Amino acid sequence: MSVHMSRHSLTAGVLAGLIGVGIAPSSAQQSAPDFSTNNTGWVSIGGEWTPLPGSPPPVKQDPAHRYVPNNVREQPTFRVADIDNPNLTQLAKDSLKHTNEAVLAGKPMWSRSARCWATGPAFLLTPAQPMFFVQTPQQVTILAQHDNDVRRST
Repeated sequence: MSVHMSRHSLTAGVLAGLIGVGIAPSSAQQSAPDFSTNNTGWVSIGGEWTPLPGSPPPVKQDPAHRYVPNNVREQPTFRVADIDNPNLTQLAKDSLKHTNEAVLAGKPMWSRSARCWATGPAFLLTPAQPMFFVQTPQQVTILAQHDNDVRRST
């Protein structure tokens, strides 16, 4: 068995054990929504954020620069952010402008996880990699198979 599979099995086993001994509360014991989903992992379908109704849209690809993903029989491209998005602060716009210029000049701009950087909230969009929620009244812990990411919120 590979190390990757054994880690996933260990994580799933620990999670099942915690839930089995009653550490994960029932929805009647907590005021927060129950993200544990009855011992089932969450899996992303697609790799884009969906805007909430009435809110500004998430930052997307700059419409002036076509994005080509892998596996479509064309030369893939790196993303170029639309810095006109109303969600962005000036600091974010300046940072993305710098990154966009580097991409357009031919510099490869690999994803954060490919560069071994923390992915931030984007780890929620990792396709085909389940994540599990261990939830108590005081804390929610997210265990993500992808890069063994763990997030805690109290």
